[in-house]
Amino acid sequence: MIFWLARDSLFNISPEKLIRMFSKGKKSGKMKYRNLGNHGLKISEISVGTMYHGSYIPKEDSIKVLTEAINQGINFIDCADRYGIFDSDLEFDKRTRAEIILGEFLKDYDREDLVISSKVFYKMRESPHLST
Repeated sequence: MIFWLARDSLFNISPEKLIRMFSKGKKSGKMKYRNLGNHGLKISEISVGTMYHGSYIPKEDSIKVLTEAINQGINFIDCADRYGIFDSDLEFDKRTRAEIILGEFLKDYDREDLVISSKVFYKMRESPHLST
């Protein structure tokens, strides 16, 4: 099941309430997981998307969202190198890449317990290392 929450509605919902809303208030251990492929990798049915982390969602709230997600049993986090720096009214120098926030957050957790997804199709940035 996939949920999409409009950006503007995020401003009236606390990070804790947002996660509980989708997990129906259940605590860790109640999250449902699915197998990804045939290799034994299990991912939570709910993923945390970080598209607005670092722009519309400040770093402090991003950390709260990620912490609450882990507490609720979510182990699947979506990120990309453009998240946090585009689509924002904030001045560019006040934005933070979601990858940076996520990296700082992960220092306190066992990376082996989490599944981090990214993008593999669309060109994400200009770089001499990308094929044209």
